[in-house]
Amino acid sequence: MQRVERHIITKYHFNFKQIDHLCFLSKNLYNYVNYLLRQNYFENMKKEKKDKVWINEYELVKKLTAENQVDFRALPNNVSQQIIYQLFKNWKSFWKLTKCKNLNGKPDIYLNKYDTVVFINGCFWHRHKGCKRASTPKSNHGYWIDKFEKNKARDKLIKSKLKKLGFNVVIVWECQVNNLKLLNKIILEIKSYNKV
Repeated sequence: MQRVERHIITKYHFNFKQIDHLCFLSKNLYNYVNYLLRQNYFENMKKEKKDKVWINEYELVKKLTAENQVDFRALPNNVSQQIIYQLFKNWKSFWKLTKCKNLNGKPDIYLNKYDTVVFINGCFWHRHKGCKRASTPKSNHGYWIDKFEKNKARDKLIKSKLKKLGFNVVIVWECQVNNLKLLNKIILEIKSYNKV
């Protein structure tokens, strides 16, 4: 557990204007750097694999310094560096997620650190046992039973394929999403999968 200190700063606080201005500069820098990374991505998509050149954090800082970028210069150095670091972290996480989407079943969440995929399943469509949301419609009963059985069979197949690939598979049901006690238990379970 970490102890944190919370400060509520309203628009009447004596530091509000200064903090608001720093937030504005941070947002601008984040958006500008994000734009540069996107442009780099689109330029590389047109090139052959051997000709692709991906920009890294160091080169990006050099570029911003050479351009004398206003927001980069106006913010304290450690804040600018942290914004760039955070953006690169977001992009890395995005790429890991896109790689994960190629996996069977397209998991909702992929946690590389824990070799874990998380599916957030709707109780109705994936037939959560004992849940009141997993009711069967009365009209066209045969169609729905067949549909639900196919969904369950597909879920079972996907889960077994992912386990064979070495992933831990965690299912979170729609009815469990608002239950903090249960979610904490699931988080502890995921943390127990930590790679050695």
